[in-house]
Amino acid sequence: MRRILLVVVAFAAWFRVQAGEPSKAILDYIERYRYIAVEEMINHGIPASITLAQGILESGAGQSELARQSNNHFGIKCHTGWTGDRVFYDDDAKGECFRKYDNAEESFHDHSYFLTSRTRYAELFTLDPTDYKGWAKGLKKAGYATNPEYAERLIKIIEDYDLHIYDKLTPDQLLAMEDHKKMETDPEPEPGPYGEVAEAKGYGKGVFYFNRIPTIIVQQGDTPESIAERHPGRLQQLLKYNDITASTRLEPGTKFYLQPKRNKGINKVVTVKEGATMWTISRDEGVKLSRLYKYNRLEPGQEPATGEVIFLRKKRDTAPALQKSKKETPATRVQKEKPSTKVKEEATPDPNKNNIIMEFEGEDSSDAVEDEGTIKVQIPTPKATPENTEMTAPVKQEPQLSPVLHTVAPKETLYGLSRQYGTTVEQLQKWNSISDNAISIGQQLIVGYK
Repeated sequence: MRRILLVVVAFAAWFRVQAGEPSKAILDYIERYRYIAVEEMINHGIPASITLAQGILESGAGQSELARQSNNHFGIKCHTGWTGDRVFYDDDAKGECFRKYDNAEESFHDHSYFLTSRTRYAELFTLDPTDYKGWAKGLKKAGYATNPEYAERLIKIIEDYDLHIYDKLTPDQLLAMEDHKKMETDPEPEPGPYGEVAEAKGYGKGVFYFNRIPTIIVQQGDTPESIAERHPGRLQQLLKYNDITASTRLEPGTKFYLQPKRNKGINKVVTVKEGATMWTISRDEGVKLSRLYKYNRLEPGQEPATGEVIFLRKKRDTAPALQKSKKETPATRVQKEKPSTKVKEEATPDPNKNNIIMEFEGEDSSDAVEDEGTIKVQIPTPKATPENTEMTAPVKQEPQLSPVLHTVAPKETLYGLSRQYGTTVEQLQKWNSISDNAISIGQQLIVGYK
């Protein structure tokens, strides 16, 4: 990929380390984006040092016009298939098309998708994740940049700022590092009745900050589509931020987020109320659903019992007690009791029907009628033949779960889909029998079961 050479040259000279003193702009950039770089490494296999070094070099440590005005930190051009917002700059040719993002986090996600979805970079993913030199040279060889010194510049940035230390972090160490994450620098005022703090700038009336996220309160009649029409952001992004689908019915008086939820909550813990689920806790506390599962050692779909404490900022030692199974009904008792096979003639048979009644103690059926502990199931009387003179009770079939399918759209990644559907990248790979992170537009993926 060709780069914005003039921007790179200008900012490379500006940020060059002089007399052994590091650049404050680069240090600030690393402090601000190192967490997401490590997160992308864990989910996609791209060394965090490479992501950070490319972001620093391509965006001038976040100071280039493309980064400041369009949140494009990696100089990625539109290319065929890009359906998002775009801006135009003179680069290798006049008026070239570049991708525009709503926030820097989207740019980092798209950078990962760009590398994992193109075959010319496939060889890079066979390298050791700590081999930043191999990655730098491989990017140049694959044509990411035309500058002949591109690999050497990346390596110099990595070594000057010890970025390679981030390539060795584990997920647990990543969680510990969150305390130092610096995505926002403004202090939060005292919260209002919904936990809101000040009106969110640039979002219009009714948008406030909650847990540093631009947030609105759902009104009667609101739908994801109507909210997307009123506020910045594409519908698919808003669905992902809120872990919902376009058909999800929104509850008036609840929070709806216009940017991604945070990895940590305002409070350390929350107590599970009657009827609450991990999804409603994520919604109410502004914490990513995938994080809540990790912090509380739960699998997607598991729900904590009422009264349990849910951690919002760090991992707990043991998982909370889970919700007890639903109150016993004829449908649940059938798993515990074997039906009897007592058969009797109906006292007053319908002259138009030729039926018998089978009594199953504790049995359940969609056509069953419960009567004093006995469930009567009407079935047609078979004709008497030597083969069916002995009746046996039917065996209840276990319900089969059906896969939930998702068709991959442009810009989507396994990581993004895992957040949208409240699962993990590893689980998506297992369900779909794939060994890497490469997915293609139009591909159908299993994202869950119901």
